[in-house]
Amino acid sequence: TAGLRATVLPATLPTELRVQSLVALQNMPTRVAAPTLRRLLGDPADDIRLVAYGILDQKEKVINSQIQSELAALPTLYDREARVNALRHLAELNWELVYSGLVQGDVRVHTLAQVLAFNAEALALTERDPGLWLLRGRALHTERRLDEAQAAYDNAIAFGLAEARALPYLAEIAYDRHDFTALRRHLGRLAREGKVTPMMGAVIRYW
Repeated sequence: TAGLRATVLPATLPTELRVQSLVALQNMPTRVAAPTLRRLLGDPADDIRLVAYGILDQKEKVINSQIQSELAALPTLYDREARVNALRHLAELNWELVYSGLVQGDVRVHTLAQVLAFNAEALALTERDPGLWLLRGRALHTERRLDEAQAAYDNAIAFGLAEARALPYLAEIAYDRHDFTALRRHLGRLAREGKVTPMMGAVIRYW
């Protein structure tokens, strides 16, 4: 990813080389590629802007198509497990649009509301699902509803989520509250788990 960014972002490089690197981004996960693609929408080269827009537009259309398919099938699902899975997928697809940066402004606000609505409907059918509580926490956190987000993360852990998966999000909430004592406590517990990414390792060492 870093190599692609190095050959696609600098406007001083030949446009043909940049376009080749840009096309390679379309095969990468949306949440990885989208930030770079969005930066390129303001590029001085017309070809770069057009290709970046085309890739982002296509990625959004693919997800929206999946959402429409799930929505069309939802009224026909009476089995509880099938309905929960459909609602979960709808919440996750809408979250993908938000998290990857494919939607902005009012559309982003609406999409985030859809995440919470489908998530709540699924939780009404299966309250003890840790994955649904984790997603709810992340969506609420994005809305800066910190108390509700923390409660959702706590529920995710209570219902079986490995604590190490929630600790980075709990640490982020502590940071947002300027509660640096809690932040260090969460990061210390995460460090003791011994399973951290290089980036998270750098954060832990800083604090």
